[in-house]
Amino acid sequence: MSDKLYSEIVKNQNVAKAQEENLTEITWLVFMAGQEYFAIDSNLVREILRNNEIYQIPFAPSYVNGILNCYGTPYAVIDIEKFLNGNNSESKKKNKLFLILKDKSNLSLQINEIQEFHTRRDVSFHSLADTKDSPFFTGTVSFKGLVAPILNADAIIEKIGLDLENG
Repeated sequence: MSDKLYSEIVKNQNVAKAQEENLTEITWLVFMAGQEYFAIDSNLVREILRNNEIYQIPFAPSYVNGILNCYGTPYAVIDIEKFLNGNNSESKKKNKLFLILKDKSNLSLQINEIQEFHTRRDVSFHSLADTKDSPFFTGTVSFKGLVAPILNADAIIEKIGLDLENG
């Protein structure tokens, strides 16, 4: 085996080990949007709001339900189910819950309900080796026979930003 190939293998093993160590600190927030489960790193969520009023805005993409006011700051309300799947099951949205994201995008994700919080020890984690076909997901967490795709918040925020600029 060549020294170059060997060093690449060692480098990849070290990266995988570092990623594994970082995962032990992650707590995933598992929630439902529509009738599907999803997960997001809880460190990306600033706050969870319930039943806030949504103000409609014109000329927004169909998955933007409007804006909500959180302590005087407007947050765009993203119907994550409609964003990801293109469908919207209004009958299931009796509870209006919003995940306020911890970034400068001022986005909130509208969801149906919070399921659970899970740490790395509680779940089986699988990362996606290639996210080209599904850029909005980084992997999955499995628990109690359920599988929840993990949202790639950065990719979602980037896509929404492009849609809003081009809309």
